[in-house]
Amino acid sequence: MFSPLAADALSSQEMGEYIEASILNAITAGTVGLPWWVPRFSDTLKVIAALVDAVNKYNSLHEKVFGEVEFSMPSRLSPEELQRVNMTFGDFLESNDLYAISGFLTFAHAAQGYGYVGSIPALYGLWWITPELLAGYVQMSFHQKIEEITRMKTSNPVVKAFVRKVTDTLVGGDADAVYRTTTMLPEGYGKLWQRIYEREKLDVRFGVEDLRIDRQLDDADAPVVVEYTNSSGGAARVEFDFLVYTAAHAHAQKYVGDLTSSEAAIFDTLESYVLATTLYESDPVAQYSEGADTPIMYNVGKMLSGANDGEWYADRNDPLIFAGESRVRGKDRQLRVAYQFYESPCEHDASLCDADRSPSASGFPEGNASAVLSQLGRELEAQGVSNVAPQLQFAWPYFHHFPLESIAEGTPWDLLEMQGESKTWWLGASACFESVHDNVNYNLQVLSEAGLLLGSKREGDGKRSRRLRAEAAGGR
Repeated sequence: MFSPLAADALSSQEMGEYIEASILNAITAGTVGLPWWVPRFSDTLKVIAALVDAVNKYNSLHEKVFGEVEFSMPSRLSPEELQRVNMTFGDFLESNDLYAISGFLTFAHAAQGYGYVGSIPALYGLWWITPELLAGYVQMSFHQKIEEITRMKTSNPVVKAFVRKVTDTLVGGDADAVYRTTTMLPEGYGKLWQRIYEREKLDVRFGVEDLRIDRQLDDADAPVVVEYTNSSGGAARVEFDFLVYTAAHAHAQKYVGDLTSSEAAIFDTLESYVLATTLYESDPVAQYSEGADTPIMYNVGKMLSGANDGEWYADRNDPLIFAGESRVRGKDRQLRVAYQFYESPCEHDASLCDADRSPSASGFPEGNASAVLSQLGRELEAQGVSNVAPQLQFAWPYFHHFPLESIAEGTPWDLLEMQGESKTWWLGASACFESVHDNVNYNLQVLSEAGLLLGSKREGDGKRSRRLRAEAAGGR
C-alpha cells in the first residue's frame, strides 16, 4: 500500500499498517473518540477499540437499511430507507461518524474500480461492503492484534466485556467472505466462459456484425427474431422463445429495435466508468516488487476523488494470472498488469466516451487513446519505475450503475420486477453490481422470483411468482 500516511511517496506499508495509521490519524485529529478506559499508550488497544465500535455501528446501519439479504441485491427499500442512503457512500460514512473505517473503505471500494466513495451512491457501497466482507477484511489485516486482544488475561470487568465484544464482532464474522467475493481465477473469468463453451458444446455465434433483434411484442406467441451478418459477409435469421440480454443495457437501443418506454426510461439513466488495464514489462519497483513476493499493490492516495482520474492506482505482480506459464523475464525484468480508473473518461480522451466497445485486435484502444498510455508513463516515471515496455492495453467499459436520482426513485428494483416481461430477461452487470459474485447471485434471485430455483424458500410465493412461472412454462 502506497498512501499519504506512509513515510513518503516512494515508501509503502502493509494493508494492516495503513489501516492502523488511518485510525490513529483520525484519533489524533479528534474525529474518532475512544472509551475512557482505553490506555493512550497502547496503539493496539486504541485501534482495535475504534475498529470494534465502527464495525458494530456499520453492521447495525447495514441491517437497518437492507435487512436480511438472501442473495446479494437487497429487497426494495422503503421511502424512509431510500432517504437514509440518498447520498454518496462517503457522505454516508461521514454522517454516521464511521471515520475509523472510512480510510479502509475508501480503499476497499475503489480498489476494484467501483468508484470513489465521494461520488458513488451509498447503495453501491453498502451493497459491496457487506458485514461479512468487512469482518473478513479486518480479520485478514489484524489477525495478530485481534488474537493478542482475545488472549488477554484480566480480572477487570470492563476489559473482559471489551474482549468479548472483540470476539463477537471481529472473530465471529465470516473470514471466508473475502475469499468467496474477491478471489480471481487464474487467467481471469474469461477462461471459465471459454471452458463452459467448449465442454458443453454450446451454440455460440462468433464474428457477428450488424445485429438486429425484433421481439415481435405485438404478438405474445411470436418468437424473438435475431438477424445478423457474420464477418465473412453471410446473413442469418434465427428465432428464439425469449431473449436473455447481458450486454450493456445503456446501448440496447442499438440492437433491440422495439424497446418499450419503460425499458428505455430505465436504461437511459445508467452511467458507467472506464477501467484501463495495461500489460507491461519493467524493472522491479522499489517498496513493491523489488525482492519481495508481493502479488498486488494499491496506491490509496490515488483512489480519493475525480482529481485522481486515470492515475496508476493499482498493479498486479502475480504469476497466477498466467496460470503457471513462466513469464519471468529474469531477475531484472518483470511482467505486470497496471490499473487506471476513470470516473469521467470523456474528459481525458474522446475514444473512451462510447462505453460499448470490445478489445481491438491490436491490443490497444481504438482511436486516439494515447492519453491513457501517456498518463501511465508519467505515473510510472514519477514512482521511479524504469525501462517500461507496454505490451497490451485495453480501456474497459466498467461498472454500469444508476445515479442517486434513479436510486431514489427505485429504478434498480423496477428493473428487477420487469424481468421476464416482453419475452426478455435483462441481466448482467447493468442490472445489479459489476462483480461476478453479484451477477451470479442476481441470476439466482431472478430464478427464485420466477419460481424456477429448486429449493428456494421463495418458490411459489406471491401472485407475481405464479405469473412468471406460467410465462416461463409457456416459453415466454
